[in-house]
This record gives sequence, structure tokens and C-alpha cells, in this order.
Amino acid sequence: MWRNSRGLPRPKAGISQPTDCYRLHTHFEVLSGKAVRIDATSAAPKGDADERAVLQRTIEADRCYVLDRGYISYQLWNAINAAGSSYVCRSSDRTPRTSTT
Repeated sequence: MWRNSRGLPRPKAGISQPTDCYRLHTHFEVLSGKAVRIDATSAAPKGDADERAVLQRTIEADRCYVLDRGYISYQLWNAINAAGSSYVCRSSDRTPRTSTT
């Protein structure tokens, strides 16, 4: 559950957000069981605080990024590939299904 700096739970939909909320963007190494990087941004996921923008600024080589369908961005995927890393991303329900043989 998201909590603000006073430990209060995140407000429900339709209620204005307090200004002291934030998001934590975490790089987690599965084999070591440790978070190796944490970036804090404002709670509003826009502009520089958008998850895709934060990830694009923090891409590292020799990593496998596991992404949800909210991260569908060819520009981001190309940047991950250019850095020498890989990615796995769940596709949208609207993505046409194709197969290669």
C-alpha cells in the first residue's frame, strides 16, 4: 500500500492527493534478493516522474527488465536493447497476435 511521509494511506479515487506523496522506482536483483537502485519521484506520473521516463534514464547493461503492459514503448525497448540488456513485457489485450515459424 502506498503511504505518504506521515504514514497515511494513499487517498481513494476522486479525493485530491496530498502533496507529500511519492513513488519509488526500484531496480531489484532477483538472485541476490536486494534492491540495488531506488529513485523517488512525485506521486503524479507525468513528465520526468513517468515510470517509462525514469526507467529510460536508469537503464543499465547486462540486465533483464521485466515490464508490465503500461511500459509498451518501442523507444524504451530500443534503448534497453542498445544498452546491451534484455526485456520481457506483457502485451496489451489489443495487441494483434502473430506467430513466427
